[in-house]
Amino acid sequence: MQRKIKRIVENTGVDYASQLSPESKQIIQNVRNACKQVGELLYKNQDIFGYTDAKLYNVVYYADEKDINREWEWFLDDMWSDFKEFCSEHDLTVVPVRTSNSKFYIRSDSNNSVNYALDEIDDYKNHRGRPIKSMTADELGEFFVYSYWYNEMNYLSFDMDYLLNDNNLNDYIKGLDEKYEDAIDVANDEIYENWAELDVVERAIPVLNEIIAGYDYGEDFKANQLSIWDDYIAFQKEMNPDYDEE
Repeated sequence: MQRKIKRIVENTGVDYASQLSPESKQIIQNVRNACKQVGELLYKNQDIFGYTDAKLYNVVYYADEKDINREWEWFLDDMWSDFKEFCSEHDLTVVPVRTSNSKFYIRSDSNNSVNYALDEIDDYKNHRGRPIKSMTADELGEFFVYSYWYNEMNYLSFDMDYLLNDNNLNDYIKGLDEKYEDAIDVANDEIYENWAELDVVERAIPVLNEIIAGYDYGEDFKANQLSIWDDYIAFQKEMNPDYDEE
């Protein structure tokens, strides 16, 4: 039977985590890197946790009433069709807010785990009363990665918190060492079985970037709504020389 890790630690002065296999150490580094990358991305793009509003207040307020009465519905249909086409090209879907006819979330059309993780963070904000803007990049990354991977795996028997902090990892292995002669083998197996296939960087980050692009599309459109409207009306007049006479 293996010597207990405690004896190695006491005799050499190394920490418990140093006895993990190179594969486990790489998995731990991968998890930490994934949390950092996702956290930085989410922290810079916090709009993706909320909804967007499709109402075009500036056009309604400033545009010529005659043009509004004549072209408004056509304009909305055309612009919405363009947006839906953009979503289709970027594998996105629109999720309406139940209490509104103009508000919606933008989510992935195929990656349910990304959607689940975003919604978990949004639910945390709503139920705990803590604004997303008060969360650090590290907190956002860790929350997202854990929720994403929990949904992918359906179950995790190894808490990600052990992997994110050296002290937590040492305490975890020390606890195993008090119960098992082969504590390091148990730890290596748990880490591998739960986290070896984590694919956040490869799969989730590209999807998040597409969702961010969807929100940027909507925000850019709203910011430039008047010039887009003016161009639309100018095109209608160009196509119909009698426009102003009708």
